[in-house]
This record gives sequence, C-alpha cells and structure tokens, in this order.
Amino acid sequence: MLRRSLLLLPALLLAACQTDTPADPSETTEITPPMDASSTPDALSVSDPFTAAVPAQGTGGVFLTLTGGPTPDTLIGASFAGAEQVEVHETYDTEDGLRGMREAEGGIPVPAASTVELAPGGYHIMLINLAEAATEGDTLDLTLEFTQAGPLEVRVPVLGLDQIQRPSAE
Repeated sequence: MLRRSLLLLPALLLAACQTDTPADPSETTEITPPMDASSTPDALSVSDPFTAAVPAQGTGGVFLTLTGGPTPDTLIGASFAGAEQVEVHETYDTEDGLRGMREAEGGIPVPAASTVELAPGGYHIMLINLAEAATEGDTLDLTLEFTQAGPLEVRVPVLGLDQIQRPSAE
C-alpha cells in the first residue's frame, strides 16, 4: 500500500500543475467562518490546511485557505524546520501551453475580508527536500510570514492520497 501511495504522489503533484490558473485574489468571495482558524476573530486567519504524505528527501505541497482580516495583507514566506527549502508558489501557463510552477514574486495578496485558496493548480507552499518522511497521520508545524500580521503558526495534517479531494476537470 505504501509503495502504491508513493507511486501516486508524483501524479498528485503533477495534477497540481494541470488545473485552472489561480483565482484572481482581488475578487471578494463570501466568507464562512474558518473551521480551524489560527488567529483571533477580525484578524487574518488560516483554515483547512493539509499536505499529502511525502517520502524523505521528497517534495510536497501545502494547501490551505487564507481569510483576510480588516486590512489587506500579503503572504511573503513560510518555513518548516524539516525541509531544506520552503517556497510560496503559484502555477502559471507556459508559452507552449503547458503548466509550470514558480515562486510567487512579491508573495500572495490577501485582500481585506476576502478568501484566498491555496490549492492544487493554483497558489501553494512547496516543502523541498524533506529531512524525514511526512506520513499519513503526522502533523507538520509550519510558520507563515505575512507583511502585516507577521509570523503565524499553522499545524498542517498529513493526509493519505485517498483523503485528498482532487480538483474536478472542467
């Protein structure tokens, strides 16, 4: 079972690059109260964080929902002690019609009172070269860095591939 899960991991990461472009973060969407808010009411909050199981020396993506507080903010970085490198990424369309990933230059804007999804195929946080495997049932302690809110600690559950809802094809 573990071998099959490890074989499916590249497919999941590839799927993260094969869906629609990121939503325009300036669009205001209806906000529902975050289920696992990592902040106080009326402040920027984080909900529904997750990552897939990743082998040691592997690369994985962290996905979550950011809900803006009363003033705009920007996610400019992240850190995780168990990764060689952590990058805030966006997915983009290449000139030849393919999808690619790159660091989000200037970070990810979080407009006031709006929701920004970090999801496969859009914005996400890359954990590069993990020192130890992230196995299903683990929890990773990630620190998000914002221009206004400063550092925000987030506990990220590691899910099995069967627990992750894949984006629907349009």
